[in-house]
Amino acid sequence: MSYVFKQKLKISDIVDLQRNPKMIVIAEPDECRKSLYARHLGEGDYQVVVCGQLENLPEMLRENKPHLLVLSSEFPGYLNRIVSYLRKIKSVFPDLHIITIGFDLHADVIKQFMQHGVVSHIDRKFSRPHDLTHIVKIILSN
Repeated sequence: MSYVFKQKLKISDIVDLQRNPKMIVIAEPDECRKSLYARHLGEGDYQVVVCGQLENLPEMLRENKPHLLVLSSEFPGYLNRIVSYLRKIKSVFPDLHIITIGFDLHADVIKQFMQHGVVSHIDRKFSRPHDLTHIVKIILSN
């Protein structure tokens, strides 16, 4: 037996985790942040796919069947449409964990995100890429 994140696992479970890494899709319009998040999350046992346009997100989710979606709320002109995207995503992928990342969002917007299946919101003003990695590990270990 081994302990990973204080969780008792059989050796066969660990081998299975290595063979089938968790898939994460990052939807972020900014190239610099997109590569930064992908690099930080890719260092773990995660397979990372990035999406730079919100219109391509549903297709990427169907193709990759991720365990987690990291969704930026900073797509230009899309803040109002993100809630409808969240509704559609959760209807097709009810078990998909979603984290949103944004800068200085109003509490009502964050509340709407949470009502549509977002498990965590990270305010960019107070966080670093390492914070995202830590939250992802907690969410995907459950």
